[in-house]
Amino acid sequence: MLTGFRPAWKAFTDITRGSTTLAELVRNHPLAHRALTALDRRPAGDEVSS
Repeated sequence: MLTGFRPAWKAFTDITRGSTTLAELVRNHPLAHRALTALDRRPAGDEVSS
């Protein structure tokens, strides 16, 4: 599950090192799938600024 900093960091490092892809992560982790779906459902003007 991706619920804290450490699991999120591990997911990030796995993706950047090429040992997994975002698609694999979303397929294998229901919480990641729900988070991506929630972001996808946001209205277009509701973007996060950095």
